[in-house]
Amino acid sequence: MKNKLLHKLFKSALLGCTFVGIIVSYSSCRKIRTTTVENLVAGNLKERISTEEITSTEKLVISGQLNGTDISLIREMTREGKLSQVDISETSIVSGGKPYYIGKGYASYRDTTKHYTHDNEIGEYMFSCCYNMKSIKLPKTIRKIQRYAFEICHITQITIPDSCEEVCQYAFTKCPELEHVKISAKVHYWGPTNCEECPSILSFEVDNNNQYYSSENGVLYSKDGSKIVN
Repeated sequence: MKNKLLHKLFKSALLGCTFVGIIVSYSSCRKIRTTTVENLVAGNLKERISTEEITSTEKLVISGQLNGTDISLIREMTREGKLSQVDISETSIVSGGKPYYIGKGYASYRDTTKHYTHDNEIGEYMFSCCYNMKSIKLPKTIRKIQRYAFEICHITQITIPDSCEEVCQYAFTKCPELEHVKISAKVHYWGPTNCEECPSILSFEVDNNNQYYSSENGVLYSKDGSKIVN
C-alpha cells in the first residue's frame, strides 16, 4: 500500500513538472503583438489602426510621416495600452496636427503649455512619462532632440541617429532603466545634464568620427579626453 501511494505521489509530481515546463515554454515562445503601418500620411495614424490594436499592440512599426496628432496617439498607446516597443526609424517628423502634449512633464497638471511638432525634431516632452515604453528606434532624419524629450521613460538603451546634431539638456533625465547610450558622428552638442538621475547608466559609446566627443571604458569625454561630460 505504501509503495502504491509513493508511486502515485511521484507520478503527480512528474505531471506537475511537465505542466509547468509547458507553461514556461509557451511563455518564452509567445509572439509579441506587432502592428505595422506603412507609408503613413501625417495625421492619419488613428485611421490606419483599429481600436483593438490601440489597446493590445506591444510593438509598433511605422514608415511615412508623423505629426502631433500621430505622436499623441503613440503616447496614449504607451501610457494606457500595452505598447512597449516603438520603431519609427523609417518616418520623418513634420510640423502640424494637434498638440502632442500639454504641460511640462510630471508637473503637467500645473501647466497648460501646448507642444506641437516641428520638422525633424524630437520635441520637448514628446515621449515624457511614457511609462510602458522599453525601446524606441528614432527617425533617421531627425536633427535635434529637445529638452525633457524622454523624461521618466523606462527605455534601456538609446541610439542617436546619424542625422542628429544636437541633444539638449535633460533629454533623458530620470530614466531609471537607461543603461547604454550610443552617440553618432554628427552630434556637436550633448547637454551635460542629459542623463541626470539615471541610476542604471553603464556606458556611453561615441562614433569614432565624432569631432566633439569621445568615449573610453563607457565614460563620455570631450574629444581630447580632458573633460568628463557624463
